[in-house]
Amino acid sequence: MNKIHNTGLLLIMVSFMTMAGSVGSRFSYQGELLSNDAPANGIYDLKMELWSTLTGGTTVAASITLEDVEVINGLFNIELDFGDAVYNGEDNYLKVQVRDGDSTGSFTSLSPRQRINATPYAVQAEFVENGASQWTDDPGGIRYTDGSVSVGSIAPGNYKFVVRAANVENPFYASVDGIGQVFSIHSTGGVNIGSSSTPPEKGLYVDGYVNQNLTSHGFVKAGTFIQCGGAGASGGSSRFFNNVNGSDFATTGFSTGSCKITIPFDISNLFFTVSVAPTGGLAAGSQNVSCAFSTTGTNELFCNINQSQGSAQNGELQLMFY
Repeated sequence: MNKIHNTGLLLIMVSFMTMAGSVGSRFSYQGELLSNDAPANGIYDLKMELWSTLTGGTTVAASITLEDVEVINGLFNIELDFGDAVYNGEDNYLKVQVRDGDSTGSFTSLSPRQRINATPYAVQAEFVENGASQWTDDPGGIRYTDGSVSVGSIAPGNYKFVVRAANVENPFYASVDGIGQVFSIHSTGGVNIGSSSTPPEKGLYVDGYVNQNLTSHGFVKAGTFIQCGGAGASGGSSRFFNNVNGSDFATTGFSTGSCKITIPFDISNLFFTVSVAPTGGLAAGSQNVSCAFSTTGTNELFCNINQSQGSAQNGELQLMFY
């Protein structure tokens, strides 16, 4: 808090504070006005100007005149807004002028001018040197409309968003309600999803499911162990994972080692592998397994199990869809 003396009987003490609420160029100005070394009471007019230097210089914004400001026991509080463009990194100085509220005459200038400190500049940190801003209000937050954003680096290059940290620093952390790490990148290069456990070096640790929808290629979409063979046999899968459950599959048996398997999703554009399940009751290497797409449906496979000697045999298949 600084004192400003003038050549007359007025003394003013001022302080700057940001306004609560949304970020903008508005700030509050608090002061104490003294008359004859005693706290003033009554109504006063204030004229506020923003200058480029402590003495001399030029005004950098339109002046603000506030009439009939109530002063109680020397204290008053006003709001000032000189706009966005004035906060361009250069020093600005506030000139205060006062007159009695019932007067229409000239104002008395108080000196020295007061330097605008960091607080009003801080609320304008999003504005670039020319006064324009690429940050705009968006529902629930702010949005960067153009260019790249760089944190910890001055050279984002061709990337739209860059986070740079020292070797010993973890560069990124995100959580929900402050509980756990929803997503984090560690200084080792490891990445966590859904867990605060330390990931393997330059690896990925996922606490949860890594599912992919049933219409895209890449990850395993679904897998099952399912019994095949036996006239009239039917049933679901004994083991399954990823997007499906046991009752989703259906098996229709035709003869020994032969069956139709109905899959709970379209497989016409997917890949699959088939083998004898390790719990199928058949010795490894003693059978051949084959399945073919149905010509009448997009979610059916016709499968056959044969022993190495060529005879059919019932067994349990392992199907994996990609």
